[in-house]
Amino acid sequence: MGRQATPTNPFNASGSSTFYFQGFDLLATLTAQLLSNATTVLLTGCSAGGIGTIFVADYMTKTLPNALIKAAPAAGWFGFGPFDRWEWFKHGKADPDPYHIGSVHGWLGGIKTYLAPAVEACYADQHQDSHLCGFAPFVYKYVKTPCFIAQNLADSFQVQHEGGMPGYLPTTPTERAYVVHFATQLRASLITTVLHGPKNLTDGLYAPGCYAHFLNTSHLTRGASWFQALGSWFFGRPGQKQILDMDLSLEHMLSCASAPPV
Repeated sequence: MGRQATPTNPFNASGSSTFYFQGFDLLATLTAQLLSNATTVLLTGCSAGGIGTIFVADYMTKTLPNALIKAAPAAGWFGFGPFDRWEWFKHGKADPDPYHIGSVHGWLGGIKTYLAPAVEACYADQHQDSHLCGFAPFVYKYVKTPCFIAQNLADSFQVQHEGGMPGYLPTTPTERAYVVHFATQLRASLITTVLHGPKNLTDGLYAPGCYAHFLNTSHLTRGASWFQALGSWFFGRPGQKQILDMDLSLEHMLSCASAPPV
């Protein structure tokens, strides 16, 4: 999250538009002003906010030591790998940069950001590739705050913008195969990192197979909705707390697809 107090344009140095990147500073101010007496806090965010939730969860835990803090990032599993981008997949070739390090780190180097304790722990781990310590899925295992990960496996935004597949709904056989490839790799990342990771006894998961970016609160996976699973996890109630969709057939993924963006 940003700590850039002066306007800048990390995307285009010669552009006329400039931006403030002060997400972390805003969060810190609001926490001090509004949450100093809180006893229970559920920190959440969606998409880019889901990424931010993972990075700042431990800040909230440290800043509010008398409160119960849990985090519920949604649709923020950006930066997982490996997977092949469309340009390579459509030609049947292996992606030479399957973790996409070169395409992601560029503009972030142009702004001041908050250095989370989990990121520092990632850099300090001699068994971890330090190039991946800016990606939420690789920082996640170092986050001490309990987390509930909610993520569509066939994330349509990532298929298009991270993977590079043209259009929205897959229509050609190669496009349809690519959606399955992407969802299979994202599911593998969640299995390795969340279900079989070092935090699997404390953390929850809700991962439907839907071809959509934002999660549908009414959709059921294995008989439970996102909020039902989240509530069972957060309050310690009986019920499923780690739900992973195992059906990655394209028909199933499209059955709960979101509408194309307008």
